[in-house]
Amino acid sequence: MNRQKSVPSTPVRALRTPSELHVSTNHRQPHADITNAPELFGDPFGDADLYGDSDLYGDSDFGDADFGDSDFGDNEMGDLNDISLAAFKSISGDPSHRGMNRKLALLGAGVAAAGGTLAARAAWKRRQSRRSREQAQVDAMISENANRQTLRNQRLIRSSGGKIARNKKMPFFQVMGAKMNSSPIDPFEGFPADMFKHNLDRQNSDTPFLQETAIGTFASSIWTCTALGDATPRFYTGLILQIGINQLNAAPGTVFTVTGVFPTLTQTLVVSTTPWIFTISRDFDVRFLLFPWQLVSNKPLSVLGRYSTAAPITMQVAGLPAASAVTLVVPGSLHPWAIKMRNALMK
Repeated sequence: MNRQKSVPSTPVRALRTPSELHVSTNHRQPHADITNAPELFGDPFGDADLYGDSDLYGDSDFGDADFGDSDFGDNEMGDLNDISLAAFKSISGDPSHRGMNRKLALLGAGVAAAGGTLAARAAWKRRQSRRSREQAQVDAMISENANRQTLRNQRLIRSSGGKIARNKKMPFFQVMGAKMNSSPIDPFEGFPADMFKHNLDRQNSDTPFLQETAIGTFASSIWTCTALGDATPRFYTGLILQIGINQLNAAPGTVFTVTGVFPTLTQTLVVSTTPWIFTISRDFDVRFLLFPWQLVSNKPLSVLGRYSTAAPITMQVAGLPAASAVTLVVPGSLHPWAIKMRNALMK
């Protein structure tokens, strides 16, 4: 049922002039008149048309329930609270305020869309926060399991590490990164591992030290490393020669020779006329481990080395470019290599 609306400042008019009726000239409806098609006559923004009281934009849609205090009042729109309910009802039916009706409709849609966007963003943030917490828990579990696995592996290695039988034959030479072409003695000669353990124990008990590193110097195409030790003689069981070549200055198949003077407990071992000859096989990085010996009836036997400032250890390497690095390491009783070998020999 239509309710007559009026603007307080404008008197109510029962009749409208012909110019206000806007009579339709649509040729598709030649017989339409105000009695059977009232929507084609009069002001389309008046009381009985699309924007009147009883239609889509009348009181039933834009009245108190939708755009009243509950939606656009103090809680949400604030400023619109200044428009009284009576004034809003008067404005909604007046043709001069149809633009405001449209703006209010668009404003309501915008507020609803904004509210939906904010709610969706808040839900997305909650999901991201939950996923971050779950991922952090997974990472912590993985890290904990990795640490536990590492400790388990370490205990396993210590409990079941490699062992060396005391009657096993230990070679006098071991090389990595190169091929040995010749040596002062038969490279397949060796000595009992029990003798090696005896030398390690003697070195550890009599002259314990960490290690000594002698950096090689290059002169006249020869690298020279000299381990001076101390005034008090030190025991040593093995020597490690480390050789590295700059790959920009190296050539595949480089051949080099090694000679040296090695003081021992009984005599001084000199290797000169029959040196070690090597061919670099890969990576231009060589590790050469040797144990001193003495000849008895032309057979090499293991002997404990002893050197000091008065009787240093000297090794010379020829055939390497100047852009190289040559180092002689004398492992002491506290050197990791010596500790590992001694543990491997304990049974």
